[in-house]
Amino acid sequence: PSDVLRRGVAHVLEEITLPCPLLNPASAGWREFGGDPKMPLLHWIAQLQRVSKMPDSVLIMALCYLEMITEKFPLLQITSVNVHRLFLIGCLVGEKMVEDIVYKNKDWRVIGSKYFSCAQINKMEIELMSLLDWSAWVPLDRFEAMLRRVSPPPSSP
Repeated sequence: PSDVLRRGVAHVLEEITLPCPLLNPASAGWREFGGDPKMPLLHWIAQLQRVSKMPDSVLIMALCYLEMITEKFPLLQITSVNVHRLFLIGCLVGEKMVEDIVYKNKDWRVIGSKYFSCAQINKMEIELMSLLDWSAWVPLDRFEAMLRRVSPPPSSP
């Protein structure tokens, strides 16, 4: 089930991610600004989940957070430059909401393949929580709608 769900999550992320053709992936600032643009989203998601052992529900919550902030701030765009970092921080916040025992932010540096410093992770968490008005609560109807969106339709007999 996780592999199928990961593919669905990657598909939704790809749907909402805009290309960023003005930035050169070879530039020095690219990695600092947005993570590893060469890692496909499905691999990124699988790696995050494999290293952290996070439950599937955290992936859904991370997508919900991205949806919530882009609805609230329509000019905020999820692009090929920031999608890795936004999804990572969404997972960090989601994991803190779902799990009783959570990773420290310095552990998320390792979970995120060391693309971001602990200071960056701390800052990104504060920024995401600020965008969410300091509430990481995801309404059940939103969660269920996102779960349906990432899940394949049931096969017919």
